[in-house]
Amino acid sequence: MCGDATNWDEDAYRQSILKEREIRTRTIFRTVWAPSKNPNPDTIVVASSDGSLASYSVSTCISQLQLGFSGTKAQQPLVAEPQGFLQGHDGPAYDIKFYGNGEDTLLLSDFKLSVRTVKESEGSRLSEVPNNNQCKVQTTMCGDATNWDEDAYRQSILKEREIRTRTIFRTVWAPSKNPNPDTIVVASSDGSLASYSVSTCISQLQLGFSGTKAQQPLVAEPQGFLQGHDGPAYDIKFYGNGEDTLLLSCGDDGHIRGWRWKEFTNSDVLISLQGNHMKPVLDLVNPQHKGPWGALSPIPENNAIAVNMQEGSIFSASGDCCAYCWDVETGKIKVVFKGHSDYLHCVVARSSVNQVITGSEDGTARIWGCYLDCRSGKCTQVINPAENTKSKGFFSCVSCIALDGRESWLACGGGRSLSIWNLPASECVSRISTRASVQDVLFDDNQVLAVGAEPLLCRFDINGAILSQIQCAPLSAFSVSVHPSGVTAVGGYGGLVDVISQFGSHLCTFRCRSI
Repeated sequence: MCGDATNWDEDAYRQSILKEREIRTRTIFRTVWAPSKNPNPDTIVVASSDGSLASYSVSTCISQLQLGFSGTKAQQPLVAEPQGFLQGHDGPAYDIKFYGNGEDTLLLSDFKLSVRTVKESEGSRLSEVPNNNQCKVQTTMCGDATNWDEDAYRQSILKEREIRTRTIFRTVWAPSKNPNPDTIVVASSDGSLASYSVSTCISQLQLGFSGTKAQQPLVAEPQGFLQGHDGPAYDIKFYGNGEDTLLLSCGDDGHIRGWRWKEFTNSDVLISLQGNHMKPVLDLVNPQHKGPWGALSPIPENNAIAVNMQEGSIFSASGDCCAYCWDVETGKIKVVFKGHSDYLHCVVARSSVNQVITGSEDGTARIWGCYLDCRSGKCTQVINPAENTKSKGFFSCVSCIALDGRESWLACGGGRSLSIWNLPASECVSRISTRASVQDVLFDDNQVLAVGAEPLLCRFDINGAILSQIQCAPLSAFSVSVHPSGVTAVGGYGGLVDVISQFGSHLCTFRCRSI
């Protein structure tokens, strides 16, 4: 065209732009050194996204750079002329291999369901044979618009978002004869229950993933996996000792299910095939309530569970404003606890005095006498943490409660506040104002650990004085669990679990992998 508008060729101009773009966006999927009697490296054969196979001389490229192109080496790479060229495939060429020796050497390349073999000396196509083993490999998109799978792309985005927004609602240390902490069991918002080895996570970080620890947490492979519930799984507990130990869970579907822990840990099923490979030995379902004309209410969810092994009971905090006491042997309800005006968040068993304590959205905690000779539990005390407080945000609800080892102290968390109660004296000894909503609390000897809607693990004494604050991985933490050795596990938003030593250092942080 040479700047003369009368000779302007619009189609040629467009083609030149497209050709240049094609060259710049072309991808080399494979480079292979050609066999040669010369011990020095020279000929490279490449497979490209345009379906071509081409050979290039390294010595020729070096001499061209030395003769006149070295000045442009840093800015623009040399455009090399191929020694040999084949349009091997309609679509990208993904791989090449040499087969044989001497003059009978074949250059092999693959695409989709065929392998084309080319005799190197002649450069002609010899045969085309089926290659079924390449089917799965070639379904990947690899930047080729002709193989684009819109549904697969959407599913991959949704899967990634699901993993990153998944929430760990409960972390529990598994029972073990080993005094060192190792196995953590988690309940997730996707309804799954999974166990993870802390020692395995630490070794993986030390072997090769430690460099990414600060930017991206390790994606951990579970040791065992169960799809426990339809909807989020909110709580897990262990019931029993030894070989008869049950792993209990509850969730949004209103079920309490139990699996044999030994069977769970000793499963021979591949982890990728686990999920529904085990049937629960215990399956309890919340009752539905009858409305007008016999209509049944939806099954209310279970937000938390507690156990009393001495009495053979499981307690559940339900979404219908009630707590239930279940008989493990018969699978039937023994006692119903009615009195809250809104749904229940939490429940703990005070086994030493045969009591149950519940926390509710109505802003109160209630202490119940568990009298098994009647169908309804009797409320013996109402604890109102917001009583006599005027601070904004104080105890909008009681979202979490915990008892100390002697069952004499009670911690109530809710809103942006935490209160400590002396149960024998029925007296609040301290109220603690927090920056974010408290979402889980527990006692560690005479100290209180709390986590909530901020990435902090806070430790307080009984009088409410703050002892430490440790940064943790989940931006919003829903669970804190302490091993007898003092190691703490914090789980929360993003499917993250942060394992913190008794000295406050981070042993490992991992993201729970979805199966």
